[in-house]
Amino acid sequence: MPVTLPFVAVLIAAVLCISLLGIVLREKDRRKRQLVLGTQLLQAGRVLLTHLQQHRGLSSARHSGVSSSLEEVNQLRAQIVVDMRQLSCLDVWLAEHPDWEGITRHWASLSANGRQIRAEDSFNQHSRLIASLMTLLESIASHYGLDTNPRYIDSWIVWREYLKIGELVGQCRALGVQVFTCASHEQRYRQINLIKSNLDAIERLLLSPACSRKLSKMENDAIVAFVGYLREQIDVREMSDSVMDYYQRATETIDMVYEHFDLEMRKLHRRLTAT
Repeated sequence: MPVTLPFVAVLIAAVLCISLLGIVLREKDRRKRQLVLGTQLLQAGRVLLTHLQQHRGLSSARHSGVSSSLEEVNQLRAQIVVDMRQLSCLDVWLAEHPDWEGITRHWASLSANGRQIRAEDSFNQHSRLIASLMTLLESIASHYGLDTNPRYIDSWIVWREYLKIGELVGQCRALGVQVFTCASHEQRYRQINLIKSNLDAIERLLLSPACSRKLSKMENDAIVAFVGYLREQIDVREMSDSVMDYYQRATETIDMVYEHFDLEMRKLHRRLTAT
């Protein structure tokens, strides 16, 4: 019995629909994998960010003569190399990104010459390197669609605020060590002004909608307490705590902020893998 024209038309339409559905499903799966990969890169980038901030703080402590743990600094330097290698292995797009190549070159130079430069120059070099990494993290979010997808853009805004707060406190940690051990009035004056500027910025971020929605009262109060504590310390001639006690208090504040960052990232990862 000859095949009728309507039957052929229906068959062709069915094949086209199935093909189109396959394309749609593959594209959906590709986007999902991109979002998951972007999240993984941001998580790994946060780990590297923390280690660079720790290296800046410990370098500041060594320059100031309040810590002699060269072994700890060397271990951290080796860990940063591992972090960078792991990030490069996650995706070729990042490994070949010119900004990432610039970051790795900058770190190689700083790692090799860090002991020979002045404390203030070391702080500035570390801070520029960290700023470059934070800018790259924003590029990662953009490339993988985390900053434009309407389902996840609110989360990215929150993460950006946490990273900013963590870096501002991290700068205060390193600067505070220098302020409390520095004999130069001019250098101390510059550092105190930068600390005050950072503390003002932290207070503004705490008032942002993202932080007010996500941070618990306990977390918000802890950050506010650190800001108040540091303002008091830089206004007196002699601090009430030891320099390393101050360093530890700043570290605990940073850790708390990044723990919340990690929590938000894990929530997003679960949402992505569950759909």
